[in-house]
Amino acid sequence: MPASILSFESDRSRYLVGDVATISVRFDGDVDVVIAAGKPAPVLSLSNGSRAIYVSGSGTDTLNFRYLVSPTDSSDDDLAVMGVVRNGAVFQSRDGAGEPDGLADLRVKVGTTSIGADNDIVYPGTSSFAADDDSTVEVVTQSLSTNTDLIAPRLTSLSATSGTYSPGDVLEIKASFNEVVVVDAAAGVPTLQLTAGGESLTVFPSYATGSNSSTLVFRATVDENFPDVSGVDVSAVLLNGGLVTDFAGNGANIGIIEGQNNLARSASIVLDGSGTAGSTPDVVNNPDDVVDPGDVTPARIERVTPLDGDGPFAVGATVRFAV
Repeated sequence: MPASILSFESDRSRYLVGDVATISVRFDGDVDVVIAAGKPAPVLSLSNGSRAIYVSGSGTDTLNFRYLVSPTDSSDDDLAVMGVVRNGAVFQSRDGAGEPDGLADLRVKVGTTSIGADNDIVYPGTSSFAADDDSTVEVVTQSLSTNTDLIAPRLTSLSATSGTYSPGDVLEIKASFNEVVVVDAAAGVPTLQLTAGGESLTVFPSYATGSNSSTLVFRATVDENFPDVSGVDVSAVLLNGGLVTDFAGNGANIGIIEGQNNLARSASIVLDGSGTAGSTPDVVNNPDDVVDPGDVTPARIERVTPLDGDGPFAVGATVRFAV
């Protein structure tokens, strides 16, 4: 059985500005962490809006993450983990004989979510602060009370593999947000409204995976009931009673604006419900890859992520960033 999280533990009960917090994730089995070249390290999203970056522990039952407390961080008298963000890394579980045993279960209980590990970070030792009478972990910064996140996450782009999709093919559309989002599909599964030529299609790719990350994946399997159309786009994200929020509970801004975050801006999709055009998507040129003299919108940096943790770093050390 794949390993799952047992607990989150810290090396101290209280952290002040400038402190480096080590947060250990303990599993019930050994876990290998495989980070692809050029990809950022996995992180823990914390309840005060900060994050701890993975630094060590691969191959053991304890993975260590570090978090540098800064003056602008929110104070929190009961620090917790809101989610494990893989950033594309693979958490490979190993059995008692050291053989691969599936992917480790990284789920944590957040809010009404009942599946996963308890998300409280605990200090297993005895606090040196008289006021601390339990095992909770506290972050104390210039703000003596926890700041509230009132900024809603925003849908930044939609993407898919360009080509022709025939019966049996799976159309997969990725919705990217500017921060980590959580999907609650208990009351309804979110779907995408597809269009072609300005007309709505009776085809609705359904949410499949991606909660606790910044990219949600929607899928639909093409069959003979699909139309034969080109220039497929997405006009709306339909919640259908479901929820897409950030860790603070702010509902996501899922508005789609043509020319900014719509699908047709980044992919050329053809649906071939009749199966007359073959069954394998034929990759075509992405219009964003073609020099368009009429396109005067400059590229912009959306995110800069440290690949080697938050430090501290010694003089002469090499620090890598992903842009």
